[in-house]
This record gives sequence, structure tokens and C-alpha cells, in this order.
Amino acid sequence: MKRFLKTRFLTFLFIFITLCLVSLAFAGSQQTSSTTASTLIAKARYILNEESAGRFVNTTLLSYLNDGIISIATTTRCLEGTTNVTLVSGTQEYSLSSIDYIDVETAMYDDGSNPPKGLRRIRPKDAAHQTASGREPTGYYVWNDKIGIDPEPTTTDTVIVYYYKRPSAIALSGTNPLPAHYDELLVEYVVTQALRSDGKYAKASVHWATYRMELDRYRVDFNTPTKEPEE
Repeated sequence: MKRFLKTRFLTFLFIFITLCLVSLAFAGSQQTSSTTASTLIAKARYILNEESAGRFVNTTLLSYLNDGIISIATTTRCLEGTTNVTLVSGTQEYSLSSIDYIDVETAMYDDGSNPPKGLRRIRPKDAAHQTASGREPTGYYVWNDKIGIDPEPTTTDTVIVYYYKRPSAIALSGTNPLPAHYDELLVEYVVTQALRSDGKYAKASVHWATYRMELDRYRVDFNTPTKEPEE
């Protein structure tokens, strides 16, 4: 028993020291993986000592894999996208329901003639709630799956919305939508969940610690945009 506890202590001590030493790296704007879900599941099965479906059917492991994809995308915000919103004179709020997003990073005003200009993020209560009267929009807010433009536009120009994507579930034949360096993390995530479901919590905790250690190397949620000064 003492030997077992000593081994567990040394394992987690090593992981802790490694976490303190690794540097964080930006994961955005990276080429996505071309690895299929079936390949990632096969790697997980190898670690689980189950090279063919037995205790864990493919549908279960695929469910774990998709959960891991969402978890990583939400934590790291590594998938980026843009969408254009066409302004309508006299309309302040525009639906964002056409995109599957985690959060909006920023927005830029494009009049079609000059370089796009960044808009300042404001709180809904700070919106002027009046027309621009010839003035360009200067701010935006996001609320209830809508983006609001302030002042209320009187033109039909465009606002470019920069957002973090929320990936859709993939099939066994589908490819990992995350950057390629997350392939092995997804394998660790699947193995962790499978071991937990099998009641092997000690082994699962080791794989979970590895998953968290590697994830922290690439997470970008520390890169919080500079807050705009409140007026």
C-alpha cells in the first residue's frame, strides 16, 4: 500500500513540476487536423487494450470524442470565424443565430470605401438608442444571440463579426475539426472517459492529468482582450 501511494505521489509530483515549466502557446489560426474520428478511436482502443469493440462500442467512444472536441474548443477558443452583417437603416440589433459560436471576439465597421474600423464593445445599457444621423457606428454589444450596433445605423454598410466557432459533432468517417496538435489530447480525453465509465478511477485520473497538462500548453483563454475603459 505504501509503495502504491509513493508511486502515485511521484507521478503527480512529476506532472505538477511539468505544468510549472511548460510555456503557453497560442492555438488559434492553426491548420486543422486531417485525422479521422475512427483513427483517434483506434488509438484510444490501443491504450485501453481493446483493439476491437468489446466493453466500449464505437458509438460510446465517438460520443466521448465529440465531447472532447467541444471541451477543447470552448477552453482554448482555437477555432475562428467571421461573418458579415448587413446594416439596415433604423435597425439596431441583428440576429447571430445563423452561426454556431462560442463567443464574439470583436467587430469592425466596413463602409466599402475605407479600411474597416474597429468597434468598441459596450454594454447594452450604454447604447445610445438613437440614430447615427450621418455618423458612423462606433460601438457594438452582444446580447441574447444578437449583436447591437451603436449608434443605430442610418446606412446599409457592413459590420464584420469575428467570433470563436463551436464545432459540430463528427461521424466516425469525419475528421477532427481542431488544430492537429490536439489529436493526442482527444485520445487522452476518450481514454479518460472510458476508464471512468469502467470504474477504473485511478488510471483515469492519470490520463486526465496528462490531458490537462497538454491542454494548458495550448490554451488561449489567458489571452483576454484588453478591456475598454468604462465612461
